[in-house]
Amino acid sequence: MRPAASLRISVREVVIDDASVVDVGGILVTTILRTIVDLARFSDDFEADRDLVDRLMEFGQVSLHEAERDIHSRRNLPNKKRAIERLRSASRS
Repeated sequence: MRPAASLRISVREVVIDDASVVDVGGILVTTILRTIVDLARFSDDFEADRDLVDRLMEFGQVSLHEAERDIHSRRNLPNKKRAIERLRSASRS
C-alpha cells in the first residue's frame, strides 16, 4: 500500500562532513549554514522558503558571503548556481 501523496517523503543518501552537523540533545542535525545552502539548492518552492532562509541567516548570523564561500568550497556540488542566485535574491528582499 502506498501512502497518500501528501505523506510521501523523499530520502537520499549524501556525503556530509563532520563540520556540517551539530549535536542537539543527542541528535545530529545539519548546521544552520548547511540547512540554508540545502534549501537554496533543492527547495521546490524557494519563494515559500525565502522567509525561513532569511530568518535562519539572521538567527545563525550567516552572511551571504559565508554561504557563497561554503557553496564554492564544495567540489561537484549540484545546483551551485541556482543556490547562489536564490541566496542573492533572498538577501535583497
